[in-house]
Amino acid sequence: MPVRLLILAPYRTLQGFRELQASRHLLAGLDARGIAWERRQPWQPMDDLASFDAVLCWTYRHTWNDFLLRAGRVEERCAGLGIPVINPSARFTYLHSPDLESWARHGVRCAACQRFGALAEIRLPYPLVLRRDSEHRGLRMYRVETPEEARQAAERDRAEAGEERPLDLAVQFVDTRWPDGFYRKRRAYVAGGEVIPAHQVRSRAWIVNFGSRADEMGSYREDRRFLEAGEPRADLVRQAAAALGADFAALDYSPEPDGSYVFWEANRNPRMWGDKELGVGKPRAADRRLGEALADLVLRRIEEAAR
Repeated sequence: MPVRLLILAPYRTLQGFRELQASRHLLAGLDARGIAWERRQPWQPMDDLASFDAVLCWTYRHTWNDFLLRAGRVEERCAGLGIPVINPSARFTYLHSPDLESWARHGVRCAACQRFGALAEIRLPYPLVLRRDSEHRGLRMYRVETPEEARQAAERDRAEAGEERPLDLAVQFVDTRWPDGFYRKRRAYVAGGEVIPAHQVRSRAWIVNFGSRADEMGSYREDRRFLEAGEPRADLVRQAAAALGADFAALDYSPEPDGSYVFWEANRNPRMWGDKELGVGKPRAADRRLGEALADLVLRRIEEAAR
């Protein structure tokens, strides 16, 4: 009998679920490992829950129909049946501050942060980056050198974004610029402790993403070297994921010239926004390995539960 996996996801249709790159990698990996899988919304009937060997929580679109709450109820039933849950809903966060605070507690190098309601509450030393704790993709980020610049940035943001969702997170600005004038940022997946390089980008701007990459051919060559050679300090990346208790995450971090790393965020949302510009064509070796690593994690958790 093949292993049976239940995937909890908010999507109503399999086609919608497959629109996500990481979802396609997951399903390809499950098929490659001979794992029989079924995707359901957590509010659908679960009368046959005991027939599954494991459950995987897939959290993209987590705000739909109280997905996290409903998935958590299914996971509680799984605990009672002795069914292992991979990527449980309770460990999911869409915010930056919990991960930064957890890293700081565990001695993982990262930027210090502080949530605030009013600018006067900020106690971190300048320069800072002001942002919205729940915003991603480099949106609504303001580098400020003084309290006056912070006030101006907050007023500008309020005029553009409105009063309802103000800036609420101050993050220490860590200058990771190299002597050649470039900032560099890497992304690596960590699935069950395996570190899989996703991409490396370099930019002359302090916000490093695909849209700001500079010297595209040079950036491309660095990216290829990273993908082919692998992460040289996989131990540090693995440690950062372990500090969060994350089964699966995409970690963004910057290497520095002295070999140290600064960790910025851990994306537990399997849509993987940072990869969307890579297209939806033939999967890369790293993409295939991601799916296989997730499938291997499922099999390992089943084995552990059976001991």
